[in-house]
Amino acid sequence: MISFIFLLSYVLFVILMSVHVSWWLFPVWLILGYAVGFIFAFLTLYLHLPIMKRLPYTSRYKFYWTRSTAVFINRIVLRLKIEFVGREHIPKDGLLTVYANHKSYADPFIILEFMNRPTNFTPKMGVANLFFRESGSIPEAFPLIVRVRGIPRAPWSRASKP
Repeated sequence: MISFIFLLSYVLFVILMSVHVSWWLFPVWLILGYAVGFIFAFLTLYLHLPIMKRLPYTSRYKFYWTRSTAVFINRIVLRLKIEFVGREHIPKDGLLTVYANHKSYADPFIILEFMNRPTNFTPKMGVANLFFRESGSIPEAFPLIVRVRGIPRAPWSRASKP
């Protein structure tokens, strides 16, 4: 859906500006249309924050918008082409825990794109603060469960293993 909003606003901007302003500036409208498409896509996401904030984590509507956002970020922003193997082995219901390698900050978007069920994430406090420092509503709106470690863990060593 977000990709459709991006492409629709991009194409409409380029066509309307070429017809009503000047078709001589068509290359300029192509470049500016990309920025306008991003503005409309992120404006749509921002306007959905109050709705997303009130929905439970298992809501299909929330799943649809977060997956749509992941597809938009993977394919249009990051230009990632990912081939998924073994999607049929992911259970459609019941409990499921997925551990990602976290080779980059794009891992949650990649996981959201191939999961066929509502998914939540528990980022470290450092990662959550990196992205959501000033905006308190975004972690509540999207599938993030920020975890805080209150009790420090003892260091693990091979000597303590039985």
